[in-house]
Amino acid sequence: MQFKFHEGESVRLKADHPVLGLKAGDTGRVWALYAAESPSYEVTFHPAEGDTFDVTLSEEELLSANSSPASFGISAKQVKEAA
Repeated sequence: MQFKFHEGESVRLKADHPVLGLKAGDTGRVWALYAAESPSYEVTFHPAEGDTFDVTLSEEELLSANSSPASFGISAKQVKEAA
């Protein structure tokens, strides 16, 4: 099975996860890979506000941390405002 991401790699969320308090573009680090029907990943997030936690996410929910903000629906203006 081919994995898009690897252990230790930084990834970003494609969409908000309001229940978890995570927003599209939040960065986490992959620490485990699961070879299920569809590859999934255990990712640790360190939100600016709140506790550090681990979440299992599908490959479709993640982007490389090097992806352009436009890849997950965030404009350049929003990036500048957040900085």
